Amino acid sequence: DQSPPPFPLQIGACDGDSFDPVHALLKRLAWPALLVEPLPDIFQRLQKTYDGYPLVKLANVAVTREDQACEMLRVPPELLDDADVPDWAVGIASFFSDRTAVGGVGTDPNDYQTFADKVIKQKVTCVTMEKLLEENAVPRIDYLQIDAEGYDA
Repeated sequence: DQSPPPFPLQIGACDGDSFDPVHALLKRLAWPALLVEPLPDIFQRLQKTYDGYPLVKLANVAVTREDQACEMLRVPPELLDDADVPDWAVGIASFFSDRTAVGGVGTDPNDYQTFADKVIKQKVTCVTMEKLLEENAVPRIDYLQIDAEGYDA
Protein backbone atom coordinates (compact mmCIF):
# COMPACT_ATOMS: atom_id res chain seq x y z
CA ASP A 1 0.00 0.00 0.00
CA GLN A 2 1.49 3.30 -1.12
CA SER A 3 1.26 6.30 1.15
CA PRO A 4 -0.17 9.49 -0.38
CA PRO A 5 2.21 12.18 -1.63
CA PRO A 6 3.05 15.04 0.74
CA PHE A 7 0.54 17.88 0.91
CA PRO A 8 2.06 21.39 1.14
CA LEU A 9 0.11 24.47 2.22
CA GLN A 10 1.70 27.72 1.12
CA ILE A 11 0.42 31.00 2.56
CA GLY A 12 1.69 33.93 0.51
CA ALA A 13 2.32 32.06 -2.72
CA CYS A 14 2.85 35.24 -4.76
CA ASP A 15 2.96 34.30 -8.45
CA GLY A 16 4.01 30.72 -7.73
CA ASP A 17 7.45 31.19 -9.20
CA SER A 18 9.27 34.27 -7.87
CA PHE A 19 11.30 33.47 -4.75
CA ASP A 20 9.29 30.25 -4.33
CA PRO A 21 10.83 27.28 -2.49
CA VAL A 22 8.09 24.77 -3.43
CA HIS A 23 7.55 25.65 -7.10
CA ALA A 24 10.01 23.14 -8.57
CA LEU A 25 8.75 20.30 -6.36
CA LEU A 26 5.10 20.88 -7.24
CA LYS A 27 5.80 21.04 -10.96
CA ARG A 28 8.29 18.16 -11.10
CA LEU A 29 6.56 15.76 -8.72
CA ALA A 30 2.94 16.80 -9.40
CA TRP A 31 2.09 16.89 -5.69
CA PRO A 32 -1.32 18.06 -4.53
CA ALA A 33 -1.15 21.38 -2.67
CA LEU A 34 -3.05 24.47 -1.60
CA LEU A 35 -1.48 27.81 -2.48
CA VAL A 36 -2.87 31.05 -1.07
CA GLU A 37 -2.40 34.56 -2.52
CA PRO A 38 -4.66 37.50 -1.63
CA LEU A 39 -3.83 40.10 -4.31
CA PRO A 40 -6.04 39.63 -7.41
CA ASP A 41 -3.43 40.56 -10.03
CA ILE A 42 -0.74 38.40 -8.43
CA PHE A 43 -3.30 35.61 -8.03
CA GLN A 44 -3.88 35.74 -11.81
CA ARG A 45 -0.15 35.17 -12.30
CA LEU A 46 -0.35 32.26 -9.86
CA GLN A 47 -3.21 30.75 -11.87
CA LYS A 48 -1.10 30.95 -15.04
CA THR A 49 1.86 29.33 -13.28
CA TYR A 50 -0.20 26.32 -12.25
CA ASP A 51 -2.46 26.04 -15.28
CA GLY A 52 -2.51 22.35 -16.18
CA TYR A 53 -1.77 21.18 -12.62
CA PRO A 54 -5.20 20.02 -11.39
CA LEU A 55 -3.92 18.75 -8.03
CA VAL A 56 -2.74 22.25 -7.05
CA LYS A 57 -5.63 24.19 -5.52
CA LEU A 58 -5.46 27.98 -5.39
CA ALA A 59 -7.20 30.37 -3.00
CA ASN A 60 -7.45 34.13 -3.58
CA VAL A 61 -7.62 35.13 0.10
CA ALA A 62 -5.49 36.26 3.02
CA VAL A 63 -5.49 34.27 6.25
CA THR A 64 -6.42 36.26 9.36
CA ARG A 65 -8.11 35.75 12.71
CA GLU A 66 -11.58 36.65 11.37
CA ASP A 67 -13.49 36.33 8.12
CA GLN A 68 -13.52 39.91 6.86
CA ALA A 69 -12.38 42.34 4.19
CA CYS A 70 -9.04 43.97 4.93
CA GLU A 71 -6.80 46.54 3.29
CA MET A 72 -3.30 45.51 2.30
CA LEU A 73 -0.52 47.95 1.56
CA ARG A 74 1.23 47.15 -1.69
CA VAL A 75 3.23 48.44 -4.60
CA PRO A 76 0.74 49.30 -7.38
CA PRO A 77 0.43 46.60 -10.07
CA GLU A 78 1.48 48.97 -12.84
CA LEU A 79 4.84 49.58 -11.11
CA LEU A 80 5.77 45.92 -10.65
CA ASP A 81 7.21 45.60 -14.15
CA ASP A 82 8.97 48.98 -14.01
CA ALA A 83 12.71 48.48 -14.50
CA ASP A 84 13.49 50.91 -11.65
CA VAL A 85 11.41 49.01 -9.08
CA PRO A 86 13.23 46.02 -7.50
CA ASP A 87 12.04 42.53 -8.52
CA TRP A 88 11.22 41.67 -4.91
CA ALA A 89 8.56 44.42 -4.76
CA VAL A 90 6.07 41.91 -6.21
CA GLY A 91 6.10 40.04 -2.90
CA ILE A 92 6.00 42.71 -0.21
CA ALA A 93 2.30 43.46 0.27
CA SER A 94 1.41 43.61 3.94
CA PHE A 95 -1.16 44.73 6.47
CA PHE A 96 1.69 46.47 8.32
CA SER A 97 3.97 49.29 7.18
CA ASP A 98 5.91 49.61 10.42
CA ARG A 99 7.69 46.24 10.25
CA THR A 100 7.90 45.25 6.59
CA ALA A 101 9.57 46.18 3.32
CA VAL A 102 6.42 47.92 2.03
CA GLY A 103 7.20 50.51 4.73
CA GLY A 104 10.93 50.49 3.98
CA VAL A 105 12.00 48.24 6.85
CA GLY A 106 15.09 46.21 5.93
CA THR A 107 15.33 47.65 2.43
CA ASP A 108 18.05 49.55 0.66
CA PRO A 109 16.96 53.22 0.81
CA ASN A 110 17.56 53.64 -2.93
CA ASP A 111 15.32 50.65 -3.72
CA TYR A 112 12.65 51.87 -1.31
CA GLN A 113 12.55 55.31 -2.92
CA THR A 114 11.48 53.76 -6.25
CA PHE A 115 8.02 53.05 -4.80
CA ALA A 116 7.80 54.70 -1.35
CA ASP A 117 5.41 57.49 -2.30
CA LYS A 118 3.32 55.24 -4.53
CA VAL A 119 2.24 52.51 -2.06
CA ILE A 120 -1.52 51.96 -2.22
CA LYS A 121 -4.17 50.19 -0.16
CA GLN A 122 -6.01 47.29 -1.76
CA LYS A 123 -9.03 45.49 -0.33
CA VAL A 124 -8.62 41.73 -0.03
CA THR A 125 -10.82 38.94 1.23
CA CYS A 126 -9.65 37.44 4.50
CA VAL A 127 -10.63 34.10 6.03
CA THR A 128 -9.64 32.12 9.07
CA MET A 129 -7.31 29.16 8.71
CA GLU A 130 -10.16 26.88 9.74
CA LYS A 131 -12.41 28.19 6.95
CA LEU A 132 -9.60 27.99 4.38
CA LEU A 133 -8.89 24.34 5.20
CA GLU A 134 -12.57 23.40 5.32
CA GLU A 135 -13.52 25.13 2.04
CA ASN A 136 -10.61 23.49 0.23
CA ALA A 137 -11.07 20.04 1.78
CA VAL A 138 -7.45 19.91 2.92
CA PRO A 139 -6.84 16.33 4.05
CA ARG A 140 -3.72 17.11 6.10
CA ILE A 141 -0.75 19.47 6.01
CA ASP A 142 2.65 17.87 5.59
CA TYR A 143 4.55 21.06 4.77
CA LEU A 144 3.52 24.54 5.86
CA GLN A 145 5.26 27.52 4.36
CA ILE A 146 4.23 31.04 5.35
CA ASP A 147 5.61 34.04 3.52
CA ALA A 148 3.13 36.70 4.53
CA GLU A 149 4.87 39.96 5.29
CA GLY A 150 4.50 40.66 9.00
CA TYR A 151 3.04 37.21 9.73
CA ASP A 152 5.94 35.08 8.49
CA ALA A 153 6.66 31.76 10.13
